[in-house]
Amino acid sequence: MNALFEDRERCEELARASAERAKYYDWNIHLPAIEEVYAKVVSGEYTEADGRRSE
Repeated sequence: MNALFEDRERCEELARASAERAKYYDWNIHLPAIEEVYAKVVSGEYTEADGRRSE
């Protein structure tokens, strides 16, 4: 963090990159997958295999 305080250009570069990356996080895409996991957990159907799916 201290390095970023001293390097304004790098800080701005990272800010631009993070704003661009944030465009890929769309609730319309990710929410159905999250809801599926919650539904499986609540119903007791969530298994260790489900947990490893994202690895």
